[in-house]
Amino acid sequence: MRTMNLIKVVFIFLAISTSSFINAQSPVLRHYSTDQGLSSLETYHVFQDSKGYIWISTTNGVSRFDGYTFQNFEEQDGLSDNVIFETIEDYKGRIWFVGFNCKLSYYENGKITLYPYNKAIEKLVDSRMLSVKSSFYIDRNDNVYLSISTRGILKFSPKGIPTQLNQPSANLADIIERDHKLLVVQ
Repeated sequence: MRTMNLIKVVFIFLAISTSSFINAQSPVLRHYSTDQGLSSLETYHVFQDSKGYIWISTTNGVSRFDGYTFQNFEEQDGLSDNVIFETIEDYKGRIWFVGFNCKLSYYENGKITLYPYNKAIEKLVDSRMLSVKSSFYIDRNDNVYLSISTRGILKFSPKGIPTQLNQPSANLADIIERDHKLLVVQ
């Protein structure tokens, strides 16, 4: 019994005396700015795609980060607007962007393409009022769902034919579920 107590005392002494030499790991935090290649410090959305790229939606286009370097995209590269509010990935692996102007574009096979039915969106967005995109989604049938504050939730068929799914209301938010995704109008 006395031997057990002696072992406990020695163990406690060793634990206390060596604890000052042992340090826990500190997390590595990196700060990225325009100095490292980010297109703008004002960001709206950050998204990681299925290939591991991080897409950052900013006031000056979109930045794609591979863990080492940034690649920046702007209107001149095919974006619908330089102010991009959100980035999502669809079931085909295309990366979609929605701009301040509520128009869409997508990245596929190394290039950005404008959504062919942006004119239909433009006709439905009231240019006299500030229309703000709340959410958007592309389903497996290539229907595009876009919620706009002044119009409610709109569905565009693969041929660009719009359907109004709801009317904007005075509620704080309306929510519609499609394919286990929530579309919100605020």
